Amino acid sequence: MTDTNEKIRSLFLTALMVFGVFAGTVAFTGGAAAANISSSTFYSGQEVTVEDLPSNNIDYQVRTVDEDNNVGSLARTLTPQNNEVTFDTDGRLSEGSFVIVRADNQNVIDLYGDGNASAANDQFEVVAQDLTAEFDDDTAGTSGDSANVDFEIASDVRNDYDVNVSAEGLDAEELESIFGENNVSNVDTEEERITIDNAEATWELDFTNVDTGNYTFETNVTDADASDADTIEVVSTDDENAGFAQSVVEEQRGDVAEVTVQLENTDTALVQIGDESDDGYYLTAEVEDGNDDGEVTVEFNSFLAGAVAGDDVVSPADSDDNVDALSQGGDFTDVTNKSAGGDVLAATDYDILAAAGSQSSDAYNSTTGTIEDEQSFATLSLTERSTDGLQVWTAPEDSLNNDLSDADAADVYSLVESNNLTQTDTIAEEDVAVIQVQASGLEGAVEADSYANLSGTAFEHEIEAAAANPNSDSASVSVASVSSDVIYDEANDTHFVVIDSTAITNEFNHDDGDEYEANFTMLDTTDLSEDNVSVSDSFTIEDRDATLNDGEDITVEAADDQQVTGQTNVAPGTELTVRMRSTTSGSPFLVQPTTYVGANGSYTATADFSDYSPGANFTAQTRISGDNLGDEVDGSIVEATNDSDNGTATPTPGTETETGTDMTETETGMTETATEGGASPTEGGMSPTEGGDTPAAGTETPTSGDGPGFTAIVALVALVAAALLAVRRDN
Repeated sequence: MTDTNEKIRSLFLTALMVFGVFAGTVAFTGGAAAANISSSTFYSGQEVTVEDLPSNNIDYQVRTVDEDNNVGSLARTLTPQNNEVTFDTDGRLSEGSFVIVRADNQNVIDLYGDGNASAANDQFEVVAQDLTAEFDDDTAGTSGDSANVDFEIASDVRNDYDVNVSAEGLDAEELESIFGENNVSNVDTEEERITIDNAEATWELDFTNVDTGNYTFETNVTDADASDADTIEVVSTDDENAGFAQSVVEEQRGDVAEVTVQLENTDTALVQIGDESDDGYYLTAEVEDGNDDGEVTVEFNSFLAGAVAGDDVVSPADSDDNVDALSQGGDFTDVTNKSAGGDVLAATDYDILAAAGSQSSDAYNSTTGTIEDEQSFATLSLTERSTDGLQVWTAPEDSLNNDLSDADAADVYSLVESNNLTQTDTIAEEDVAVIQVQASGLEGAVEADSYANLSGTAFEHEIEAAAANPNSDSASVSVASVSSDVIYDEANDTHFVVIDSTAITNEFNHDDGDEYEANFTMLDTTDLSEDNVSVSDSFTIEDRDATLNDGEDITVEAADDQQVTGQTNVAPGTELTVRMRSTTSGSPFLVQPTTYVGANGSYTATADFSDYSPGANFTAQTRISGDNLGDEVDGSIVEATNDSDNGTATPTPGTETETGTDMTETETGMTETATEGGASPTEGGMSPTEGGDTPAAGTETPTSGDGPGFTAIVALVALVAAALLAVRRDN
């Protein structure tokens, strides 16, 4: 019986021991009270606190967790005090996902009290907080509206955070004044910094009376490592000023005058053109410098002044700037039923005033609509307009859709420079006619095309056919009725009308060599001209033609660089092909070198005959885009001579020719020749005229233009072309 009791007692104790071990295991893996972590997400630099750890007698570890929830490498070892640990998220803990485990058996600690301790359920993450803290402007003034600048503090991953702000050169109290007392939660005079709670916002800072200089604002999140810095320059605005780049702005009545306002310590200013009592007209506008270059150029349309709303009279020359008309008045403006061009500002001097400030400033009198106490004074001098001359030019056919399509004035002068736009009194059919008119006072009307039907109202462009006999009327057609584009050069009071010559011949009963007259008339229907004033120039339109070797047989040597010359009436700069085809059955060949027409209509094509037999014969003909020009000319190949200089062909009779490897110099300038397969012209097209002479040297200049400024047109274009060439060479 005793043995039996001992056995029962032994079994009972063993069971208790097993149960105790089991019970202890259950408590360790989660059965006991769970630990408590202060958050599931932390930002780099924040402090982590874990309370109620299962035991105070062991170490704990922070280990990484990968994307598959596997416990990884050791990041930090922790020793608890009162079942609690506190540690920073720095170093290896600055970013990622982590768990806390017992150091002795690596069991995961239940951090969230769900009773199921595991790496998947009990991890926490550490995120690197981003931060931007920046000004919306580079500068701030010391007074007025310019002293107010926005300062944006933002983070993509966090909204509820506080920041400390400091700036070298500014103490804590100055920072409090800049941010505003109500926006600052703490002023630390020892660290010279302020604290902004719930900083995620755009703050309006006020730099009134702050010393001028550059200040870098350091913004740091109070409980994390995120920070940013931005610099602002504080400039004095106590002496805001507005002035003019020129004391006198000269322009012809009807044109657009450019008035440049220079700004100092301000982005806005008031400008007034004219004086009501002295001039009977004034316009006041507010200007704003939108690109911080310190100036605004106002375009003032003297053609529209007083006839349309002020915002249509003035505009900024630079789209980054802004010009707002505030008021326009005076007796000139008060005339009823005034239309654009019906009454244009008189040719006289007008006062121009400027003052720093905006419409809401003391400088603007809203009652009178004028500036008070101006800071600067200048003069707009409007002189009488004039109609000075007309000149006819020609350009290659393909330039209509290439070089002259959507061209501006600089493009036109570039074509003059390269001899691809040439003065002429003869135009080959299908080439381009360019009518150049020098007449001032039209720029405002061109800009105002939506206000006036100018062609036929303010002026007329016509093409007239010469009379069949002295007593018959000339047939005429408006340029507007033929396909044309207008290129305006406001700087030189010139415009170019581009016309397809075929469109002219289609309007008339045209015969080869018919004469026409281009006519521009300034009408007296607007206030721009008291009488009808006309300028004109005559020209003929001929069928396209070309003559090779003056119509004589061509002889070339069985050598390289053989030159064949010709003369044509198509526009200089036109690309030609000289087609030379064998007529000898035993020596077949086809040679088609390309070249370009020179300034006087001459051209030279260069070809390689070194592979062909002496004694072979051929026919030659000039072509444009596959179309034949002129008659065929016979040719033959002869033995190459030893003393031949580059193997050149017999020069065209009557043409002075100096031959070289690739270039042919004639008395009209330099023309690059083409080799078989096609070659390119001299860089930029045809070589520019030497010495800044009138473009297209060697071309007879028509003398039928009327008006005192006729010869000035030629000089003007030559001067502009030479200037453009000089600039390009300098660059």
